[in-house]
Amino acid sequence: MFEDAAKSGIDITAPRIPAWRWLFPLAAIHAAVMVPLSLLALYHGWIPVQLATPAAHAREMLFGFALAVIAGYLLGPMPRRRLGLLVTLWLVGRLGVLDWSGAAISSLADGAFALWVASRLVPRFIAAKKWRNRLLSPLLGMLCLLAVVTLTWRYLEDMPTTTPLMHQSVLWLVLL
Repeated sequence: MFEDAAKSGIDITAPRIPAWRWLFPLAAIHAAVMVPLSLLALYHGWIPVQLATPAAHAREMLFGFALAVIAGYLLGPMPRRRLGLLVTLWLVGRLGVLDWSGAAISSLADGAFALWVASRLVPRFIAAKKWRNRLLSPLLGMLCLLAVVTLTWRYLEDMPTTTPLMHQSVLWLVLL
């Protein structure tokens, strides 16, 4: 068994850290900072114009906060480097709401975070033995897919196509 892991390039001696140890505090800080920033942008025209709509705030709370909490809870222990890369993708994705020249990079990082979470969680729940756990697979997959699809809100001014998707995202999260 250990020989197979060594052949596949997996370092079995690398220290593994639970994903929640990094993602839970970061998600809590994110929620505590983004709510006042969203209110400032919405009611006072403050700089992060991309937070100035309720749908943009909803997207940030759903796919910034909630997806990080879901990932932290379900991913389990990970090697330090892999977890560091995952957290970096999440952090760079959160910078996308600020008006800066690297918004395309943060959109890519945000999408990569959602796809990485989906690639780790969906197969795990498809292979589950209990049906109630198998049902989580399409729910998680749809949430991660919606996180990628709704990235267009950063490039569309009034979000005509992503607002109904945000409503669907809330429903999928409630089902989870």
